[in-house]
Amino acid sequence: MNRRSEIAGVEVTTIQRWQHRGAMKVGQLGSGKVRSYSLSDAIHLAIIAGLAKMGLSITGSGETLSTGLHMYACMHLREHGHLDNFAPVALTPDGDDWLTQPNFDTVHPERQYVVMRMRGIVREVFQRINLQRSQSAKAMEKARPHRRAFCHLSRYF
Repeated sequence: MNRRSEIAGVEVTTIQRWQHRGAMKVGQLGSGKVRSYSLSDAIHLAIIAGLAKMGLSITGSGETLSTGLHMYACMHLREHGHLDNFAPVALTPDGDDWLTQPNFDTVHPERQYVVMRMRGIVREVFQRINLQRSQSAKAMEKARPHRRAFCHLSRYF
């Protein structure tokens, strides 16, 4: 859970509290009773964190909203494979619920709305993953300096 917490940019205790409140489903148990989480889970957590930072509910209709935004992000990544043209989403209040509108042309000019910058949220998750990978690679190089020397020597043979 620590790794997922770092990737999503959310404290472990916050994740546990959100899971307890029902804002996100608990990951499945993997080997050794360790829960397994995916990149998709980290993106979902980052979206929940974005909603919470804006002061929006993350349970009840907020859980439905975060799940919908999460599915939108996953669908965009699956279809396009990149973050280009990943539009922000306008969230328009509708009673106790929120309407999501990826196309700002359809937002009524007199209605209030909140903007979720989806590309920024997902990009931050990817940046944290890349940072973790580079830190892991540096740590491995420090732990195994002989491996680096072997790699350099193997170029000559």
